Amino acid sequence: MIEFQKNGAGMIEFQKNDASLSFSEALLKGKDGEDGGYYKPSINNNLISWQPSKTDMPQVDDFALTLRAEDVTYTHSGLTQTQQEEGVKGALDYLLEYTPHTHYNRLALDKLSTDNANSANLYINGRANKIALEPKIYNYASYTSEILNLTNNGYYVLRQVHKLTINPPSTPTVAANTIWITFADEGDIELAFPTTVKYIGKIPTVKNGETWEVTIINKVVSIQKVGEGA
Repeated sequence: MIEFQKNGAGMIEFQKNDASLSFSEALLKGKDGEDGGYYKPSINNNLISWQPSKTDMPQVDDFALTLRAEDVTYTHSGLTQTQQEEGVKGALDYLLEYTPHTHYNRLALDKLSTDNANSANLYINGRANKIALEPKIYNYASYTSEILNLTNNGYYVLRQVHKLTINPPSTPTVAANTIWITFADEGDIELAFPTTVKYIGKIPTVKNGETWEVTIINKVVSIQKVGEGA
């Protein structure tokens, strides 16, 4: 039997008269006014940890907080009863399986593919049909630099050129680079390429006021003076 009695000092005393009851030091832990301690939670990503406020408090195991797609409620008239019961997971399964594209031109877009996420190559109906993308045009009324570093599938129009060295792309593709060069009417002029290129025909000698078309495919250079040829 356990009794609570009020003593003469106005305090409530805890008494026992049953020998089977034992109040050890561990059970009656703490002195008058001593803090019993507490646990402070912390979250790192989805892991919850508990830090005791006192060193002699027992450790509490960490645990991971997980939230699955099927635990999130989502409803839509296009979903089956089973898909609605699966929440967001059911909605995602429905969208991926039944409606990969919902735009009006999806039939055409679904036929497009590429090599990888960083590829500039575009195909239609598999790898057999490669799409030739429109070249990017660079137009200079007066090109004063002595170096031109080409980008893949670029079309260049350069005027008032004096001395120029043309460098093909470092990783060339089958797509061609085309450069129209009009040399200055006066002053020294020169056209050069790095030693890594090959030529179709001979390297020409250019003159003031002339316009030349240069085509480079996979580091192979073809040069033709505008107004000449068959």
